[in-house]
Amino acid sequence: MEDRFEMSFRNKQVRVWLALMVPALVLTMYFAFFAENPGILAPTPPLVAWIVYYIWRFNYRKKKKSAV
Repeated sequence: MEDRFEMSFRNKQVRVWLALMVPALVLTMYFAFFAENPGILAPTPPLVAWIVYYIWRFNYRKKKKSAV
């Protein structure tokens, strides 16, 4: 339990998550309301943002661990 997670805007992981997920949720709402077939388009932006975030997080933690 040496890596504690701090839930504040000082934490870079929280800032990156918000920077990815807020626009993804806006796109999801846009697709859900205005697309002709929202069944496929609506869940795509959060899924892509989630995958991009965890790829970034993996590389960030790997770089941070190698710097120590």
